[in-house]
Amino acid sequence: MHCGQPACEAVCPTGAISKRAEDGIVVVDRDRCNGCQECFSVCPYDVPQFGSDGIMQKCDFCLGRGEEPACVAHCLTEALNYGVMENPPGLAVGKVADKLPGTTEPSIVILHNYERRGYK
Repeated sequence: MHCGQPACEAVCPTGAISKRAEDGIVVVDRDRCNGCQECFSVCPYDVPQFGSDGIMQKCDFCLGRGEEPACVAHCLTEALNYGVMENPPGLAVGKVADKLPGTTEPSIVILHNYERRGYK
């Protein structure tokens, strides 16, 4: 989940969380995170996770890979896809539900393509 107005960014006391202007991806600077978990307490989607080191981590669409996210590229059943909610990838056209409620305005998601796997 990558929000248009990330609540986690607004409450981060160290400025470790930021939203990239060029693509809307919300990223965490692990060197600046102090593990306070303020981001977790305000996220309506329970996205922030904390590793064994106590530092926040979240999906960043595998920035630096130069291609699609690893979870999408390596999903054997092709059940995952990704894209912006206003312009979903081909397999998801017409299948995206209304945006989740909340003031954070979710804008980028990984889509689970259950129908491709036989689910409805």
